[in-house]
Amino acid sequence: MKLIDAAIEYLTEKLKFEEAFKMAEEIARHKIPDVYLKQAFYFEDEQRYRESEDAFIKAGKPAEAINMWEH
Repeated sequence: MKLIDAAIEYLTEKLKFEEAFKMAEEIARHKIPDVYLKQAFYFEDEQRYRESEDAFIKAGKPAEAINMWEH
């Protein structure tokens, strides 16, 4: 299980979100919120704020979405 978590982490660091989601959904569902969170921060950095908001909410971090809009 540790290797799967590390593989998903690696994929998110390389911005391979589709692959990370696929792996998380098939093998490690507990990592799905983490993938959404990393994707949200990526979208925020890219100034894709609506997509970032959606990803923050799917990650279970609505406060982060609010903070993003406030800043």
